[in-house]
Amino acid sequence: MSKKETGGAAFPVLELRNIHDEIAMYAEPGMTLRDYFAAKAMQGYITGIIVLGLKEPGSWTLKDYATEAYAQADAMLEARKQ
Repeated sequence: MSKKETGGAAFPVLELRNIHDEIAMYAEPGMTLRDYFAAKAMQGYITGIIVLGLKEPGSWTLKDYATEAYAQADAMLEARKQ
């Protein structure tokens, strides 16, 4: 599997930690922007199937949802470059 462009951290957080009486700043990257986009896309696919009846219930596997969601996320990351 090739390494995919992730878009960087979606919700990075800087955090101060006290370790052995030393204060240090750590970056917690959280999820990637690609993961965030994929999660949003998956919500749309599931809503379209269940609420709008765009596909027969049970016609997609969980892997189908995930594959399509990440394909959409990759397209969104590509569109950001333009």
